[in-house]
Amino acid sequence: MPATATGGEKSSGKKKQSAATRAALARKRRRKRDSLISDDGKRQKEAIHKARAHLGDETETLGREEMKGLMQHLTDREPSDAVIDMLMAKAARPTTAKASGDAPANVDGRISKAAALALVARHLDYVAQEGELDAIFDEFDANKNGKLEPAELEGFLKKLRPDSDVSDADTQYVMQECDKNGDGTLTRDEVLPVCAVWQKLVDDHIKRAERAGSTACAIL
Repeated sequence: MPATATGGEKSSGKKKQSAATRAALARKRRRKRDSLISDDGKRQKEAIHKARAHLGDETETLGREEMKGLMQHLTDREPSDAVIDMLMAKAARPTTAKASGDAPANVDGRISKAAALALVARHLDYVAQEGELDAIFDEFDANKNGKLEPAELEGFLKKLRPDSDVSDADTQYVMQECDKNGDGTLTRDEVLPVCAVWQKLVDDHIKRAERAGSTACAIL
């Protein structure tokens, strides 16, 4: 008589299959995202070249006002304080320093030129989408008060990445990271930081799903 799988074995098999399915979906989402941003490398190289020319060879570090001047030179408009806060904070992180091959921000709050160039180049990708982001902001600003409240933010994030689920924890995390004045809402000036934080969070979710799928496949 053939052996019959127990309830525990069936449950375990379903969990393994579910993990593998999630990993496959995560890989599909990543391929789709990569196909949409194939021009990013060229755009970033152009931004770095323009930024280097503006800063000159003698510049080794940048303070807040210098970063603000660089962004204004690259975008032809004055960046918001929220954007500068985000860039300066990111440049001070050890992961950014490692990627750029430099040390993080000095004790006086200045950041290395290499770290600044890497961040500015990536940030300009979001600036290029700002018109579209404004339209999405207006769509989800239901009461038209110029701010996104938590319930509105959830829809905004889903619109940015339709291929990704948005949990209450995701919404709370993005709000906590980007709500600089602590009033529980996000203004239009904070939209670009929101995009950067949400993109990283989605990437982290995808990586975790892929790792879980790899582990499940190895067990199978």
